[in-house]
Amino acid sequence: MAPVSSRPGDATGECLNSSREFSQRAIRERRINLQLLSEGREILRSHGWADGKLNDYPVAYTFGIFPLQQYLVPFPNGHLQSLAFAWDSRSQQQGGQRWFHLYPNQKMPHTDPLHWTGRNQTWNFMCAECHSTNLRKNYDLDKDSYATTWSEINISCESCHGPGANHVTWAQSREKSSDAQEDSSKGLVVQLKSSRGGWQVEESSNGTTHWQGQARTRTELETCAPCHSRRHPIKSDHQAGEPFLDGYVPSLLDEGVYFADGQILEEDYEYGSFVQSKMYHAFQRDRGDIRSAVAYAEQLVQLSPGDAQAIALRNSLNAPQPAAGKP
Repeated sequence: MAPVSSRPGDATGECLNSSREFSQRAIRERRINLQLLSEGREILRSHGWADGKLNDYPVAYTFGIFPLQQYLVPFPNGHLQSLAFAWDSRSQQQGGQRWFHLYPNQKMPHTDPLHWTGRNQTWNFMCAECHSTNLRKNYDLDKDSYATTWSEINISCESCHGPGANHVTWAQSREKSSDAQEDSSKGLVVQLKSSRGGWQVEESSNGTTHWQGQARTRTELETCAPCHSRRHPIKSDHQAGEPFLDGYVPSLLDEGVYFADGQILEEDYEYGSFVQSKMYHAFQRDRGDIRSAVAYAEQLVQLSPGDAQAIALRNSLNAPQPAAGKP
């Protein structure tokens, strides 16, 4: 995110030579009528949330560079609203250098939460957490206000690896002396080094690859899940390296969210469908904790270990059946 200089930028972040793009530019899509004005500063003329009347709003920030850019408008109480139109910053040869609507086939009256002035287009609430490093929303419920802060406006190394001070110290010590004490973690809070091994194709599996080698850990899955899942947070200070489910509740197979077989339907991202996949359960078997995975699945659908469905579930995963009389 960067302050708007005067007009959309290209892939290098430089301004396009086109007052035509942001000066007296009218965008009409279905019943939406926006005007982008350049009068010493960028102005958006659009219907507002509270009254539905045409108002002028300053456009303060560019959100993204390539292949698209969105624009943020400051609202009272620290809210930043994302426009429903974005700029395609690709070249004309690639189909870019144009405005496009993010919801082209939907009516969007000012009372709709998806209208650019609505809650679901509030940058602090919907977008910022997974596009900046160490972002803190600092939302005040009583005032409906944000005092959002971040360490870096983009996604940096610390987003996944955690605070990097110890890593810098480790790197500096190695530069000063080759005899410096070796630290297998390299000073990283979250170590994403791959387990020893590799994917191999087995002829008997019709070309399907299988992992061969050291048992893998959940570190990568737990690290990536917060921004690659449809979920809602249950605490405000989740840190890199903490278990995903300690800070978030993922969406389940709700109608209209996922297809009935668990495939992605809406903006579900990858986590929810992945943990239902054969690949994930094969991963669980590799780690030797298939018992806990099945127990969790039984709990979700309220099965007892002796139910026919539970037995079938264990059989499908090649998991051991519990001993008689034991859960």
